[in-house]
Amino acid sequence: MSEWNRSTRELPLEALAPDLLAALQAHIDQFNLGPILKDAQQCIETTSVKKKGRTRVVVTAVLTPRWLAWVIQDDKDELAALSVPLDQATVTDYASTPGYRILPDEGVIVERMFTGMVGTRGSARTSYTFTLGG
Repeated sequence: MSEWNRSTRELPLEALAPDLLAALQAHIDQFNLGPILKDAQQCIETTSVKKKGRTRVVVTAVLTPRWLAWVIQDDKDELAALSVPLDQATVTDYASTPGYRILPDEGVIVERMFTGMVGTRGSARTSYTFTLGG
């Protein structure tokens, strides 16, 4: 069982909080990704609250025909934006990974070199787990 209470909802891009949209646009501008948001096909927001300690994290993801971009907002309201071209990403159902047996949860793992990030341990690959809740 997960250590987190999660809720996921779909929302239109226009409904994103201004600070989240600004962080996303700043990331897009910094890495010259072009007008990728104009083709947004889906936008989801997952709010995760730790059952013990009340830590809160909100992840808002935007899917376009060529990109996946997302903003992470921690419980101190700090924002971090990341992105990955879809044709370079590997997506795995979290339930099919060894980690699921240790920490059961729902979601997908996106793996690849994200825009503006360098991998660890000599690898250019990085991963991010998008957890989902009902």
